Amino acid sequence: MIEVELPAVLQAGACTCAECKDACMRKPGWFLPQQIEPLAEAMRLTVQELFNRHLQVDWFENLPPDHDVVYVLSPRLLSERGGAMFPGDPTGECAWYNGGRCAVHKLGKPAECQMLGHPFIKGRHPAVARAWLPFQGWIAELLGRQPEMSEYKPPRALFRDSLVRRLIGGT
Repeated sequence: MIEVELPAVLQAGACTCAECKDACMRKPGWFLPQQIEPLAEAMRLTVQELFNRHLQVDWFENLPPDHDVVYVLSPRLLSERGGAMFPGDPTGECAWYNGGRCAVHKLGKPAECQMLGHPFIKGRHPAVARAWLPFQGWIAELLGRQPEMSEYKPPRALFRDSLVRRLIGGT
């Protein structure tokens, strides 16, 4: 297993700053592969139960040098169900963001969340994605099929498409 070491200082703190809260409301951070089993154990769930109830598959595109897409595990969006792929616009509040705090902070919040606000960690998104490279088969097994990323449509494009459908008589 590939290990990405996290400095102990990342585990500290109450995560109540505006930067952390804003991040929780924009998009859940990504776990490292070695965080999943301990979190499932801490929650008294199997890994599959944790995935089905609380996690989703997200992706990172164009990871250098030659990986088109790398799939990763993340807390589910509040508006989505667990055990599924992230939607085409993977933004929204983390399902574990509750009352201005992370509900899994002490159990093992995602590595990316732990890294947030620490300026000495550059490139956390690609680093976490790279750690998932050997685990693409495991993600497919949890999902029950090969993962597929959705086409991203920014809100303006969604509005435009909706307007065009109404103008031409569609729904």
